[in-house]
Amino acid sequence: AAAASASITTPVAASGLTQAQAQAIADSGDATTLAAANAYTDGRETAIRTDLAAGDTATLASANAYTDARISGAMTTANASAKAYTDTRETRIRSDMAAADATTLQQANAHADAGDATTLQDARAYSDSTATQTLAAANTYTDSRFAQWGGGVDALRTEMDDRFTRVDEKLQMQDRRIERVGAMAAAYQGISLAGAVAGDNRLGIGVGTQGGQTAVAVGYARSVAGNVNLSLGGAFASGESSVSAGAAFGW
Repeated sequence: AAAASASITTPVAASGLTQAQAQAIADSGDATTLAAANAYTDGRETAIRTDLAAGDTATLASANAYTDARISGAMTTANASAKAYTDTRETRIRSDMAAADATTLQQANAHADAGDATTLQDARAYSDSTATQTLAAANTYTDSRFAQWGGGVDALRTEMDDRFTRVDEKLQMQDRRIERVGAMAAAYQGISLAGAVAGDNRLGIGVGTQGGQTAVAVGYARSVAGNVNLSLGGAFASGESSVSAGAAFGW
């Protein structure tokens, strides 16, 4: 330290500057140098950072492009491989399924044919049995119905005969009644002919016959005031009877 002080002091004394002045000059130079060094360092740091940022961007873009290309290629290859594998598996599966379907169909057809034959045989046996029973029941029912119908026909025939007999009897009675009415009309005609005599009081009797039926009619007539005749009569024939009355005017 003493040597350093001596070396500094000697030049300062030779230049005519005091130690304090020399120290001030040295401090000022150091500050300027430090400021220049700091400015240079900051500038280099900024430039380095800019270069690093640009380099990072370019590197990232290149890495991304490379990665995308690799991924795209890998995906294309993987898709092609997957499609080929899937197509192959599908072809094999379809072939296996077709073979299995053919076997299943053959077995099902054989089972169905056997079942159909058994079912047909059972159905025929059941149909024959049912048809036999149905025919027997139908025959029994038909025989019973014919027996009932035969009895019913006989009863209907008897009833119809009775009805026709009664109708005939009624017609015969009606015919006899008509004949009696005709006989009574003839008897009335006899009264009118028998009553055509002179006198204030006249009594007439008439007899009529028609179709084997006979009737008798009796009539009475009286002249009133010379120009008015009143008459009253009746006819009788086997339970049939009738009454008549009349008036006649002259001028």
